[in-house]
Amino acid sequence: MILMWKFPAGINIDDVRQLRGEEGSYLNPVQDAKDNWIVSDEEYCMAEFQYLKRDYPDIWAGMERIPYEPKPTPPIE
Repeated sequence: MILMWKFPAGINIDDVRQLRGEEGSYLNPVQDAKDNWIVSDEEYCMAEFQYLKRDYPDIWAGMERIPYEPKPTPPIE
């Protein structure tokens, strides 16, 4: 089972996508099959994003690890 980090309800994902890591990378939240906004364990644990946990504790305190349920891939026509 793959676990991902789910953002709390009510978070503006467009704002989250603008958060830049200390080395210039951006977070890349995606939606799973249940429409949860998630980031990978790798992104959540990356050293360059650790400052976000300090600067935005309300967001990070509400995050939870959930099983990843990918969206079904549409058939190729």
